[in-house]
Amino acid sequence: MNHQVNDQPTRGWDTFWQGADDSKVGAAGGLSHPVFPGFWSMALGEFVAANPAGKVLDIGTGSGAVIEYLSQAPGANLENATCVDLSAAAINIVQERFPAVGGVVADANNIPLESGQFDLVTSQFGIEYAGATAADEAVRLLSPSGSLLFLIHIRPGELHRECIAAADALRRVTQSNLVPLAVEFFTAGFAAVQGGDREPYDSAARALNPAIKELEAIMTEHGEHVAGDMLIYLHTTLQNMHSRIQHYDPDEVFNWLTTIGKELEEHERRMLSMRDAAMDEEAFKAFCSSLDSKGLGIDKAMPMQVKGEQLPVAWLLQATRASDAGADTSEG
Repeated sequence: MNHQVNDQPTRGWDTFWQGADDSKVGAAGGLSHPVFPGFWSMALGEFVAANPAGKVLDIGTGSGAVIEYLSQAPGANLENATCVDLSAAAINIVQERFPAVGGVVADANNIPLESGQFDLVTSQFGIEYAGATAADEAVRLLSPSGSLLFLIHIRPGELHRECIAAADALRRVTQSNLVPLAVEFFTAGFAAVQGGDREPYDSAARALNPAIKELEAIMTEHGEHVAGDMLIYLHTTLQNMHSRIQHYDPDEVFNWLTTIGKELEEHERRMLSMRDAAMDEEAFKAFCSSLDSKGLGIDKAMPMQVKGEQLPVAWLLQATRASDAGADTSEG
């Protein structure tokens, strides 16, 4: 795995990817949609069929969703695939799942790879976080006749709406002091189970109750699946631990509360970053114009609309370098 030092904040995403397979935290987090697997399976299957030895670069790879779809394409050779992400934890996860894949920890604006070597550069909700200059890097890395295929957060859109709702829900849970109050509640509860005075337990329960009511009100307003099921997971787990408190190890409960408290804050940061990265129509047109100015032909540039949903789920962008335009081999 190659590394590149950068000073951009990665803590929120590293925390997320490090806990992505941790059942104790519920692995709540990212936004997705049922339409994406079918889209990528078809597009990548067609690419592999036409380019059996074609090299693929996935930018902002996250947990490797695009790499996974690529792995399922008949005839795909993952030794020809490379993934880039600002989060070292994300790259580690992808390479654990797909050892043949190359991994680079880097800012999408400055990827330490040789120019002109990739036949397909992909991104599912990744490149937009890096800003407009990330397009320069993507184009630099394209081979002659290479193509870009991006799904980009769209504003307004279904996922953008979910980000806004999730950020609001998580902010309100944090402001209710639910987790600190739960710590006090379980501290008193474990003492009562061991024969201590029940008054501190009853007092802590009364103090916690408004925060529980607020949690329930948030789920009523935004739906219980808000924030990737994180709130319903929190509510259900607290209920289970309370009803069976005598069966729980106090250290495990308090470790879980510490972890979930941090994750609530980090998840809110992620939702805010997703919200802010989403492109409106003007920004998307400017992004496409930037690619056009670099000699790429825009094959598709449109909202991805799903039947039955009022708002689109993403911008779909496909662009191809004209074979006679040549590749920019500068290492800028």
